[in-house]
Amino acid sequence: MKIRREIIYSFAALTLLIIIIEIVIRLTTPDSRYIIPPSKIFLAYKLAIKENLGIHLGATILRTLVGFFISSVIGISLGIILGRVKWLRIFFQPLIDLFRPLPSSAIIPAAMMFIGLSEPTYIFIIVFGGVWPILINTLSGVKDVDPNAEAAISQLGLKPIALLRKFIFPEAALEIFSGLKISLSICLILAVTGEIIIGTANGIGQFLKNVEDGGNYTLMYFSIIVIALTGLILNSIFSFFEKHHKWLKYKYE
Repeated sequence: MKIRREIIYSFAALTLLIIIIEIVIRLTTPDSRYIIPPSKIFLAYKLAIKENLGIHLGATILRTLVGFFISSVIGISLGIILGRVKWLRIFFQPLIDLFRPLPSSAIIPAAMMFIGLSEPTYIFIIVFGGVWPILINTLSGVKDVDPNAEAAISQLGLKPIALLRKFIFPEAALEIFSGLKISLSICLILAVTGEIIIGTANGIGQFLKNVEDGGNYTLMYFSIIVIALTGLILNSIFSFFEKHHKWLKYKYE
């Protein structure tokens, strides 16, 4: 009931904000080519459908999910290894500290030069940016597992895989899932950024750039709203999965 009430309040606040923006724009700049009232932007969905925005959006979501999956596999695997093996963690920490703050957009020219203008380039950029929060959070969660509790569990004679599945993962789950949630948003951002900068035959980032270059600012704003809603929906789906996962379900009860 509390969650539903929060959703209603949030929707009401957003609706009120849209109404205020609509009134202000129509009273101050009714004929502006660049400042467009929300009502006209929302009505652009007809043109968006005609221009195959859905296909472009699907391509972006697919890139996002593929990059996110690869980032998850790499980040969780390396995070477990570095979190469990101290000398490896010490050895690779300077390298992690060097590349982690590097903006993913900064590697786009190098990626284009070595990989070329192909689909793997987009995936590489997404993975490069998406892997760090998963790696850092997994490493931190695994490293901080209570050693006394682990020693007690180890007395049961569990094999390494069983120990990971039944103890290490559940104990580090909160931090791992936090890294995954952050990474999912980053992957979407980088998918759109790569499409805008590199250019591609499909993708909502390229669609956004094309309509902006063509001077269709109504459709440009509509595309931006679609990207924002896509991020919100992906985050909501992940949050639902997170709340109902057996490792974290108890934290939401």
